Parts: sequence; structure tokens; C-alpha cells
Amino acid sequence: METKALSLYEIDLLVELVKTKSIRELARRQGVTAGQISKALRKLEQKAKARLVERSVHGVVLTHEGLRVLPVFRDILARAEALSEGTKTSASVLAIGSTSFLVNHLLVPALGDSELPDGLRLRFLEISPDQFTNAGLRNAFEIAFHFGKQAWPGTWHQEKVADVGWSLCCGTKHPLASKGSLTEREVLKWKFVMPSYWTQEGFALGNDGCPVPPNKRLRGHETSTAEGAMALVRATDQIAYLPNILVRSYEETGEVKRLDVKGWGEIRPLYLAVRSDLVSEKQLRLILSAVKLKI
Repeated sequence: METKALSLYEIDLLVELVKTKSIRELARRQGVTAGQISKALRKLEQKAKARLVERSVHGVVLTHEGLRVLPVFRDILARAEALSEGTKTSASVLAIGSTSFLVNHLLVPALGDSELPDGLRLRFLEISPDQFTNAGLRNAFEIAFHFGKQAWPGTWHQEKVADVGWSLCCGTKHPLASKGSLTEREVLKWKFVMPSYWTQEGFALGNDGCPVPPNKRLRGHETSTAEGAMALVRATDQIAYLPNILVRSYEETGEVKRLDVKGWGEIRPLYLAVRSDLVSEKQLRLILSAVKLKI
């Protein structure tokens, strides 16, 4: 086995697969596709020059070689965690991963000029929501902000930060901007900016959380980011269902209007996830307090 060529992610992959006994379940927990897990597993077996797992009626099980290397892999992970624990307060840069609109409209305003301990600097990373756990396991960041719970491994801690509202919005010159309370029928006469994103299988339509599903709305332009949707709202007569954190930024400058639609107004829980073995309690509480003040 070419041990020097193995990554911690590949080592952890086999250990986690033993726990789930299912490639599909492990993919769900890591927020990736089953194909990506299978590809990573094949790469690991190529480096090991042996089959490590096989499928059975009981799910995925280890081969004789897999059973042989499992305790070694567990020991490597334990030593890596111990090493991280010993150096967790010495990092000069702390990476925070989140969606683009949360980075630009919440995290940077909240943390950009914060006084951090020990000369600590922050690295803000814009991560696609479906890649959070995968990026985290590959050590892209130590802290993440995301909507809804994620299936993080044991070294991660997650907690709810706040509830964030969603609203329908339009440009200030839009005919709906001058109206008061609106009915669902009134807003459905207008085109909606629709979320879309790219996957390995091609383009897919996203979920903006609007109470009316996409197939019952007039579809306007498509974009992969909330900022892109906001730009379209400001430049066209299309409307969009967006998080209030983003809408508030442009509402304060008089560029968009939040619409009051009867029965609308979704609330989503915002979570913070942190590598508790790499981030100190002092760092975590400082960041959490600053973010809460901006929500």
C-alpha cells in the first residue's frame, strides 16, 4: 500500500463507511453524490492495490484487507486529531465557509472589522450549499454557516444561530411596489427569477422556498446565486423570493421593495458548524456574538 499517497479524507472515508455500511447513506451525510463516494473509494483501492470493501446482503462490508488496515486507519485519524488539538490556537488564519450572499451580506459586515484575538485573520469562502460537508471534510474551512442541519462527523459541533425570514421583493419602480397587502393571485401574474445550478448531470432547478412551487409560477430568468437574483430584480420587472438578510441591504438603499403577500414569509433556521478540535471556545463565541448582532 502506498501509504504516503493517502489523504486523510480517503482514510476517513473507509472508517465512516464502516459506520454507515452504505455508500448512499455516507453520501447523504457528506452532502455529495453516491457516485462521488464510489469514485473516491476506487481511488483509495487503487492506491491500496487491493479491494477493501465488497457489497453483501448486509450492505457494504470490509474485505480481509479492509479489516487489516481499519485499525491502522483509525489510529492515523486519532493521531491527526491529537495533533490538531495541540495546535488549534496557533493558526493565524481561520477559514469560514458559507453561501455567497451570507458571506457578503452577513459575515463580512459582522466580522470584517472585528477585533480578533492573537492577530487572527479570517478567510471568507463562498461554498455551494450541496458541497458544505464535502469541503469541510477536505479541510477547506474550520467554521461554516448554513441553513438547516448538516450531517457533520463527530469532530464537528453545530448549533442554531437564529431564524432567518424570506420575502418576496421587486424593484422600486415595479407596479407592485406602490401597493399594500397583496394576494397570491396578484403576485403570480408576474415572472419570477428562478434559482438554478449546475450538477454533473447538467442544469437543475433549485428551491427558493417560495410557498408556490415553480411549476405554478411564471418563470423568468434563471441564476445560480441570490446576488444574481437581486441584480435581476433591480434591472427588470421580475420578482424574486429571497432571504431578508439580502433584501434588507438593498431595501435600505431604496433599490428594492419588500412585498407583503398574505400567507407568505418563510422562516429558516441558520446554523453554525465548527471544527471543535481546531477552533477555541473564545474564537467561536466572539464570532457567534458578532454575527447574531447583525441578524
